[in-house]
Amino acid sequence: MISTIEIKINKEEYLIDTQNKTLYNNQKKYNIETKEIDKILNIIILWKYDYGYSNTIDAEEFYIKVTDNNNEETIYQGKGNFPNNYNELKNILESIKNG
Repeated sequence: MISTIEIKINKEEYLIDTQNKTLYNNQKKYNIETKEIDKILNIIILWKYDYGYSNTIDAEEFYIKVTDNNNEETIYQGKGNFPNNYNELKNILESIKNG
């Protein structure tokens, strides 16, 4: 079972505690529903682990670390190159923060 999901998009950092259904961002705490956690996991589950790095100045960068209860980690990352449904992930995070 997944215990935490850490997401960094540029300088924006999110920590999702799946056990307590809590999202932490910018020293704020948000409730997160199981269906939202499932949506996030369904988005990233088919992603490649590394999308490479663009040499473009100020290209958006992402890093995601998923940790399970056995402390095994899965990492996804990229800079300037993104999976097709990357914006969907960003939209879900914003909708949680905006209530």
